[in-house]
Amino acid sequence: MKLPDGVNEMTVVGIDDPNTETPTEVIDSWQKRFPRAEDIDWTKEPNPSDTIDFNYFASFTFREQKTIAEFLPNGKWVESRVQYKKKDLYATVLKYVEENHGNDDYIIGEKVTRADRKNYYYVKLERMEKGQSRPYEFELFFNKSGQIQKVNRPEELSSQYLLTVDIPPLVGRKFKGRFSSAKDVTWEQEEGKWVASFTYRDLPTTAEFSDSAQWGMTVVELDLKNLYAPVQRNLDQNYSDYKVIYAEKATRKDRKDYYYIELVAKKKNLTPHKLGLFFDKTGRLKEDK
Repeated sequence: MKLPDGVNEMTVVGIDDPNTETPTEVIDSWQKRFPRAEDIDWTKEPNPSDTIDFNYFASFTFREQKTIAEFLPNGKWVESRVQYKKKDLYATVLKYVEENHGNDDYIIGEKVTRADRKNYYYVKLERMEKGQSRPYEFELFFNKSGQIQKVNRPEELSSQYLLTVDIPPLVGRKFKGRFSSAKDVTWEQEEGKWVASFTYRDLPTTAEFSDSAQWGMTVVELDLKNLYAPVQRNLDQNYSDYKVIYAEKATRKDRKDYYYIELVAKKKNLTPHKLGLFFDKTGRLKEDK
């Protein structure tokens, strides 16, 4: 096996270490993706799948940056994590960290590139406060555009923050005013709007707010056994050969409310096999979506 350029004199774990358990396919895949890498070290971890025993992790230096790459036993690359110094973080990520965690200790920052293209940035910070034997830990997750998506923080500090993630205070207040009994709230940002996912009156719900905290739409996943009566009558009369598998009600700021129903055919030879229907707020089928 040909070694990467510049490592002919090195003993590389997984290549010429007789005690290694790293498959040749994994080594070959790593070599092709990271030529001229240095200081390689291999580890493995159990894969949660019943059909794959282990995933293999390569820790090394590539282009002067510490990197970890994950592979399946057949050599398929899963993801790579490249470490960054704080000053070298993506500008949007760095701005968020400085504005919201300026006094916390920076532990690690990574750019995670994935085979499924669900790339993201990860930052870990710590905070030591009086009376604590160990520091508080914060984990921040950003999408590939640098927008905050998720925050893991100590439960002891939850009262210092609004809901479960760092969202604009005005958005948080508007949300609490509209959905005061909401449970299990999580947030994400999508193209200039904030989207909350939560449980409200025992039903899965999402709500959209603009950056200026204007409510835009609420979508409620409906109980299939308790659909809006006019919609149910329409389904019974015109779609008796189909079974309802999903239903939601959307209430919109522009008052263009609607019901969306997904159905699947009860018989295999019935076409179309699956339908997605929109009904207006009176229960009439909408031709335009």
